[in-house]
Amino acid sequence: MRWQGIEIEITYHPCWTKLPDGAMSRLEIRSAKPQRARLPITETGYLSRFFHADELEAGSDIAELVREWLDERAKCDAWKAYREQSRQLTLF
Repeated sequence: MRWQGIEIEITYHPCWTKLPDGAMSRLEIRSAKPQRARLPITETGYLSRFFHADELEAGSDIAELVREWLDERAKCDAWKAYREQSRQLTLF
């Protein structure tokens, strides 16, 4: 997917491992172009998140959930300051 000009790879393993009380899912988010581009959910451009498989509704659009997550976190002051600083640096 693309988000604010950044190409993002999303890998989702709905049943990454079995547990006595259910299954664990794994979600990996990686900025691909540019590589390791900072995102509002990770400064390194990579995030791995584990959660119970039943936390997502069956048939959920993972890319849309990630986009909503990015959009929500992009509203924070720290991300806005980072984006403003990045724009200023490109002027010089």
